[in-house]
Amino acid sequence: GRNCNQHPLEVFLLPPSLEDLYIGQNATISCLVSSMETPGSLEVSWNRGSGGPLAMVSREPVLQENGTYSATSILRVCVEEWQAGEEFTCTVKHPDIPSAIVKSIHKIH
Repeated sequence: GRNCNQHPLEVFLLPPSLEDLYIGQNATISCLVSSMETPGSLEVSWNRGSGGPLAMVSREPVLQENGTYSATSILRVCVEEWQAGEEFTCTVKHPDIPSAIVKSIHKIH
């Protein structure tokens, strides 16, 4: 039978790269969802500490070699806000997990 724990769905929240912060003005935070059994029905939403508007791009799920899917949602953030310690939160909902996975990130001073 199918082993439920074979591919536990994981969520990773990745900060802007140093290159992003020091060279470009377009810093991005990525929310990577990996080990999904099925690509459909994925819901990713973003929030931020200040409650302001968000500019996000969701990329199509990608089939991995092990037969699971991963997908990335990319949030564009203002460099100044990131440097100031603004907190950003990614919420992931998917049929593979019983409840939403919530991850938050901010600059570590």
